[in-house]
Amino acid sequence: MKKNNLFLLSVLCIFLVSCNKEEDKSGIEETATAVALSGTWLLQSYSEDGLDVPLDECEKKETIVFKNNNTIDFNYYNDKEDGKACSLSVAGSGHWKFSSDAQIELDYSTESYKDIFKVTYQIVGNILTLTTQEGDASYSETYVRQ
Repeated sequence: MKKNNLFLLSVLCIFLVSCNKEEDKSGIEETATAVALSGTWLLQSYSEDGLDVPLDECEKKETIVFKNNNTIDFNYYNDKEDGKACSLSVAGSGHWKFSSDAQIELDYSTESYKDIFKVTYQIVGNILTLTTQEGDASYSETYVRQ
């Protein structure tokens, strides 16, 4: 009986130590990703279902800023109706958090409108790609670090 209890206690200890290492590893990975995400990113390209959608020079001014406190700022630009000038059309902020492995949740919600997206992210060098699924469609935005 003592051998069984000692065996169970040993297994339990190993299990608890293994769990703690996984949690620590996950926290380290999230911190490293937060550091890699932090900064200002400038929109370079956009695609729907793998097909490039041309951006005009005004749209190429759009930025997203990831901050270490899990907040984001974003700026969207549009041509004025007369087509002569590019102007800031939306400047806002929100929050981001880790959702799962290689996914983050972007929350652009306001008091009157809920706007939350789960996106897959990939960082390669100074390039950030955000991809989301809506129904059967896939949308990707590619940004370059500023």
